[in-house]
Amino acid sequence: MTMPCKLIYAKSLQAAHAVIVALRESWQQLIQYKATPTPELLQRYQQLIQQLQQLPLPADIKPVLKQLQQQLQNHHTGVKLMPLQQALAHFGIQLNHQTDSPWFHYDPGQPLPVVLQGLGKAWRQQLKKYKDHPTKRLQLAWQNLPYSAAFHEACLALRAILREKNTSDSPALPLLYYIAAFHSFIRIEPETPRGDLIAAAFSGKSLLQQPICYQQLGTQALALLNQTDQQRIQKQWGLPAQHQRLADLLPDLHQQYLTAVQPS
Repeated sequence: MTMPCKLIYAKSLQAAHAVIVALRESWQQLIQYKATPTPELLQRYQQLIQQLQQLPLPADIKPVLKQLQQQLQNHHTGVKLMPLQQALAHFGIQLNHQTDSPWFHYDPGQPLPVVLQGLGKAWRQQLKKYKDHPTKRLQLAWQNLPYSAAFHEACLALRAILREKNTSDSPALPLLYYIAAFHSFIRIEPETPRGDLIAAAFSGKSLLQQPICYQQLGTQALALLNQTDQQRIQKQWGLPAQHQRLADLLPDLHQQYLTAVQPS
């Protein structure tokens, strides 16, 4: 490559880098201020990304463009979450196994599994034992849903996993979202009933039959998601169309749940 060509190539790279930085910063500002981009703006974003992809850019730039393009695509078509069963299996949890996922197999009226009868000293000892093993903590927490403490411990474990390895294809993020969505259904203000009372009256399998849609649920109404969770999710999946609890999305089923756990 001659010297003039090298200079032209270098200037092209500088210009491309400036455009990419501007795209990322403007998208982050949309997320930060919860603004809704117009169709014209989204189309212009797509055009710029497509033009950049045609340039002979360094290999480390291509994943950045791919992530931006995926965020825009998610905004258009909605996020397709990794299936819950697949996300769980990555962490050694079998959704179709009664021992791993007892609440999601239990039928009210049957004897309550021992693991769901209470969180006692053994639970606390196991959590302490697995303090530095987030996957083990996650398995333990999932096994003890629908206890509120189990929901919280599952989120703590998944955050630790995400801190260790946060890639675009990580199953930890969709699993965190599923857990936060389920929690937004069973949570009752001012006080959620104990997990054994919930499990005895309402089976988790009812929630498995419901679609979990990011565009409909968003993040802000899911109480388990902190600010870092929400920013990570919106950065990965784009801006949702709205924010509401799973309980709001399924009013009839939620009323059945309330009647079952709070009999008059």
